[in-house]
Amino acid sequence: MKTRILTAAVLVPLLLIVVLVAPTEVAAIIFGAMMSVAAYELLYRTGLVRRMRLVLYSAAAAFAVAIWSHFGSVQAYLLLGLLVFCLLLFSEMMMDHIKVHFEEICACFFAGFVVPYLLCAVIRILVLVIGRYVVLIPFAIACLSDAGAYFVGIYFGKHTADGRDREDRADAGRSAPRKIYCGSFSGRACAFQ
Repeated sequence: MKTRILTAAVLVPLLLIVVLVAPTEVAAIIFGAMMSVAAYELLYRTGLVRRMRLVLYSAAAAFAVAIWSHFGSVQAYLLLGLLVFCLLLFSEMMMDHIKVHFEEICACFFAGFVVPYLLCAVIRILVLVIGRYVVLIPFAIACLSDAGAYFVGIYFGKHTADGRDREDRADAGRSAPRKIYCGSFSGRACAFQ
């Protein structure tokens, strides 16, 4: 918990500077670099994909999605880039179809296109006329739902705020689903306020 708080204390001001002060071109390049690193971490570091060319294709596609989001999100360019990305992935699979499986191609597509496309919605919001102000809404929703789930979980969960058990150890198996339901419902309720 301490590590998460320290990381948030450093990265939240940096994120606010990038989103609120920096030019949108710089924000798109920083987001693109983050998406490339995320694709690499998801594919190579976890061991999902061991072929470095597939990982590099996915990292390049993730960066391209962020830049595409900044330059107006023209759908023809997206379709052309997506076609090239899919051709590269499937040509790698066809070159060595014994060692490269379809699951690896799907993981590369997910890490190289789906996740960056969804996360770069922040860039698409940022380039709007009032985007500097509207872009704070997704961050506020995420923080409110996380904080609400945390405090409701502490109040209704298995452990109290001072760390004492609220229930016996024999009851521990039944408290986990209750805690999950409480946290998810309270997170949704806090996000919709």
